Amino acid sequence: MITTLRKAIFKQGYSLIIAAWMFTLSFVISNYWAFNASPEKVKQSFESYLASQEQDFERITTTTAALNLLLDEKADKSSLNLLDKDYGVFVYALRDSLPPRQTYWNTFNMNVSQQDLHLPDGYYPIRANNGLFEMLKKTIPTREGSYLVVGMIPIRWTYFIESKYFRNSFAHAPDLDGMYYIDRTGAGESIHNSKGQQLFKLSKYAQNPDQHPSMASLIFKLLGILFVLIFINGIINEITLIKGFYKGAFWLLVTVVLLRFMTYWLPIPFNYRSYELFSPIIYASNMLHSSLGDLLINTLLFFWITFFIKYRHTKVGQGHQQLVKKYSKVIAITALFLFALCTMNMVSIVTSLVRDSKIPINVADFFNLNIYTAVTFVILTFITLSFFNLSYFLNLPALNAGFNLYERMAIVVVSGLILITVDGAGLVTIKILALIWMVLYLFILQVRWEDLPGPLVASRYFLFWVMFFAMTFTAILQLSNNRRLEEKKRYAEALALQADNAGENLVKMAISNFTNFFWNDNFNRLYDDGDNRFVKDSLIMANFSGFLNKFNTRIYTFDANREPLYNADSSSFSLLNALVSNSKPTNVTDLYIHGSESDNFNYIYRKEISSVYNQAIMGYMFVVLSPRKYVNNNLSLELLNNPVIVTGQIPQNYSYAVYKNRQIFSNSKDFEFSDSLSAYQVPRREFKQINSFKVKELWYNAGNHTTVVITEKNSDLLNTITLFAYLFSSFVVVIVLLKISGFIIQSRFKWKLIKNGLNFNIRFQVHATLIFISMFSFIVIGISTISFFISRFNKSNKDKLMQSTQILAGEIEESLGQELPLTMQTPNELDAFYNSTLAAQRVIELANLNKQDVNLYDRNGNLEASSQPYIFNENIVSNKMHPKAFDALHQRHRIKFFQQETIGKLKYLSIYVPLYGKNKQVFGYLNTPALNSQYELDQEISSFLVTIINLNALIFLLAGAVASLLTFRITQSFSVIKEDMRKINLGIENEEIQWDRNDEIGDLVQEYNIMVRKLGESARALARSEREGAWKEMARQVAHEIKNPLTPMKLSLQFLQRSAQNPSTDIHSLSKRVSDMLIEQIDQLAKIASDFSQFANIHHTKPETFTIEEIIRPLLLLYNTEDGIEVNYRASQEKNTVMADKVQLRRVFTNLIKNALEASEQMDQFSVTIQEQRIEKNVMVTVADKGMGITQQEAAKIFVPNFTTKTSGTGLGLAICKGIVENAGGQIWFESEVGKGTTFYVSLPLYNASATD
Repeated sequence: MITTLRKAIFKQGYSLIIAAWMFTLSFVISNYWAFNASPEKVKQSFESYLASQEQDFERITTTTAALNLLLDEKADKSSLNLLDKDYGVFVYALRDSLPPRQTYWNTFNMNVSQQDLHLPDGYYPIRANNGLFEMLKKTIPTREGSYLVVGMIPIRWTYFIESKYFRNSFAHAPDLDGMYYIDRTGAGESIHNSKGQQLFKLSKYAQNPDQHPSMASLIFKLLGILFVLIFINGIINEITLIKGFYKGAFWLLVTVVLLRFMTYWLPIPFNYRSYELFSPIIYASNMLHSSLGDLLINTLLFFWITFFIKYRHTKVGQGHQQLVKKYSKVIAITALFLFALCTMNMVSIVTSLVRDSKIPINVADFFNLNIYTAVTFVILTFITLSFFNLSYFLNLPALNAGFNLYERMAIVVVSGLILITVDGAGLVTIKILALIWMVLYLFILQVRWEDLPGPLVASRYFLFWVMFFAMTFTAILQLSNNRRLEEKKRYAEALALQADNAGENLVKMAISNFTNFFWNDNFNRLYDDGDNRFVKDSLIMANFSGFLNKFNTRIYTFDANREPLYNADSSSFSLLNALVSNSKPTNVTDLYIHGSESDNFNYIYRKEISSVYNQAIMGYMFVVLSPRKYVNNNLSLELLNNPVIVTGQIPQNYSYAVYKNRQIFSNSKDFEFSDSLSAYQVPRREFKQINSFKVKELWYNAGNHTTVVITEKNSDLLNTITLFAYLFSSFVVVIVLLKISGFIIQSRFKWKLIKNGLNFNIRFQVHATLIFISMFSFIVIGISTISFFISRFNKSNKDKLMQSTQILAGEIEESLGQELPLTMQTPNELDAFYNSTLAAQRVIELANLNKQDVNLYDRNGNLEASSQPYIFNENIVSNKMHPKAFDALHQRHRIKFFQQETIGKLKYLSIYVPLYGKNKQVFGYLNTPALNSQYELDQEISSFLVTIINLNALIFLLAGAVASLLTFRITQSFSVIKEDMRKINLGIENEEIQWDRNDEIGDLVQEYNIMVRKLGESARALARSEREGAWKEMARQVAHEIKNPLTPMKLSLQFLQRSAQNPSTDIHSLSKRVSDMLIEQIDQLAKIASDFSQFANIHHTKPETFTIEEIIRPLLLLYNTEDGIEVNYRASQEKNTVMADKVQLRRVFTNLIKNALEASEQMDQFSVTIQEQRIEKNVMVTVADKGMGITQQEAAKIFVPNFTTKTSGTGLGLAICKGIVENAGGQIWFESEVGKGTTFYVSLPLYNASATD
């Protein structure tokens, strides 16, 4: 085992080396290269950032030209590029005994407080409501007077409430948040400005679980993990190839379990559980799948196991065949039960992705989707691939056991019913449908079984399989998705609660946090103007945000002497207390109703605040909630991302109606509701759904004679089609990327192997081309159309905003003109009127009536009123007009100004217009932001994307079908040609292909037929040439062999003739010698004739059955009778029967023994060893000698006819032996070593009587 591991590690070591480099790079980036690698580097980063901003501020305030331009109120400052600065620049004109007058500002994202303006010149750390800043203050004396130039460098943004648009973060390095914090305890690294002054101290969180590695470091770590897994997979594959499937599977399971245990309990290789992907808030099903990240890891590991089993189980040896055959039916039933179990688990997992998660799967709203939706699609893809692998090796035993389709269906259905009964965890309807699906799936497997052994992507029906699984998961997700129903139920309950006459429960929940414990910690803050507003606004947002669209909420605070503490208006303690005295108490302590509930009423809450320590009165608080009509708080709700369900927050795709005593009480006015209900229409149960093809209705009987109806457009069909399109496209993309990645990994990143692997077949090329074209067209059309949508929408939105703003501005000017007292004629009187609270109130009222968000600024750019006061009160933006707009309207005297503005991360279109008084002078500036513009644009783009994605999926399917049809036609034609080409042989008459279509393949067939005709002619010419050559060679050899004995015969006869003329010669003895010689030569001629006869009749056999011993034993008797010759025979213990020509086979061994003896003539001993042994279904006979051996040059020609190493002979002996053995179905070969001997091997098939029968 150790040797195996050593070899495997050596072979797969490249991936481990790459992984080590990846982890090293990640470590270096995290600890050395990244600016957040250490507190010292972070300190350097902060100080460099501050120094660069300070230097820029110094450049502006010390350069005469730039400074003069900055201080000139009427000058064009665009050349200074101040609006592009990352810090704020503010200019104030100093006035004797008056507050400084602000003349310039370059941002509306920050403010400078009046207290800070009184600080001496210098650099200061400033803590504001929206963060920490460094203030740079300079006093600039001029001839016209002195000016203050203030720079505000943001260090850290801090908002009173965080949302998707606002995140507390460091200004120049948002990624530091969660890793470092500003330390107020005096510890940490001191951060200095360019003057050497300490601004703040920075500390690093100790073992903060939320710390994340940088993106670059994270990528390298993930790549390192990938290559480690590639290394482990390579090791396991090597073990499997050498030691077998079972050992490989064992080590794989051990590895997977060990890795999973480590990732569950240890932060290896980093603390990935700090990411939201591994948060149970996003998804949690059970202990095994405790987060979406865990489900992803489990899915990938399970795919690894199924992939290994599918492609490695065929390597199992033959040793277990008998056991498998004996229990084949039991194994098959168990496998089918596991198949049903895996199917049910798959359904449960897919269902949990909807029921146990907050993953957005409303694919009809593209901008509602996020990274977790993409991860879900990846998980579903790997579930598909895993299930496809499972389907093969869990159904294979049933096929091998001989179960037909109906038997397999019956076993699976019974198994499924057992699992449903045992589980009993709900979802019975879905699981019953899963049973029906399994039956259908088994039928499809029966038809397309040939697709399962290979990869899914390699199947000719790849797109069909992807479509089938995409439809399956679409059905499961849609059937199990009850989110919208539950959402509508919550909305209905909230609407019913708000429609209650008193609504005391809502108010009770809102005031539950106003405890003395809270006020003991915060009451002192009410004595500061800024803190007072901050505390009140925070209380309203935290506790009364549910009333934003229904009530105007005001909080009044008084000290222990009943003196007001920075209240919004002049309402006194006595006035508010009198209102309470004249109000009706409710069931909630200290809560009163003032006025008529059906018309206009107020909720009034009074609380006496006392110390929790000595019960001394600290002060008083009143909360007044007045109904607001025509109020729009979209910006507040959107920016603050408040999750409370209120009337104004009903999604735009919902319509609602509330009925009290069967009469309509309130509605959204965008649906044709009835003004009353009949008794029959009121639902008897709590909830009732009424769905039609166009509309889906939810009816809620809230009791107390209250009925709520919520309707929405029925878009189930569109949502289903869109979800299928998303899944189908995702499956195709992920599977193709997985295939490409696997191909690159298998090529070991060697370009030569990758290049060779890119030689795709025609079917793949056609498929890939059509899919690429559809994808490319999707991207091009999508980008161009979206660009057109954005352009058209912006123009349309701009026109609508301009029109509505001009109308509103006209109404404001007319309304204020009518309310202007006739006695006010002087400029000062007009200014006082237009800048009064009354004018501001009228602007807001008219804006509310027109359902528009507005901001009103005075002539100096100061905020006078806003329909969104929270945005300004919480210092999310300053109370100054946007500098670009102020410059355009105030300095350049434009009549309107459009621009794209940003609050946090929310982008919207905004318009500014001047407002004119009766004296035709500008008294203020009206700002109307199109707060819903981004949302509306997103919805329009989303609708388009839904359409184009659906069309793209349809094009995918059509392209796949067309590609399959074309490739099938082409490959079928090629298959016909290939089969005919495979039959081409020189020894037969080759037929031409008949093709009746006039296409490119027809041209190929025509050329093929020409080639066949030419080949036939060439074959016939070659046959004639070979026959002639064979006859010539045979004639030459026969002539040569006959000529050899004829020459001595002729010479002997001539010698006898001469001797006969000499009387002294002994004719008698001479005649005897000549006759002996003639007889010997005649025998040689006879042998030559016999050899050629045998060679010619080698295929004329008379097969019979006999044992090898029967033909070898007689040869021993023949040769062992001669002196000096020893032939040893080692017979097999078994009788080895063969079927062959007995005479010819005897001739083979006679020839081999004779050759062995002749090869030993020059040796001291004539010794030949014959050994017989059975090897599986063959018998092998070896004939070994200790002769001179055969050289390499001779070995290549040893079986060639007419080749011989002896001085005489035809050279046909071994050629005849080879022909005889091969005719008997055997083989003959030899091994030889020069000087040591030669061994010939003859292998013959054993005779099997049963097989013959």
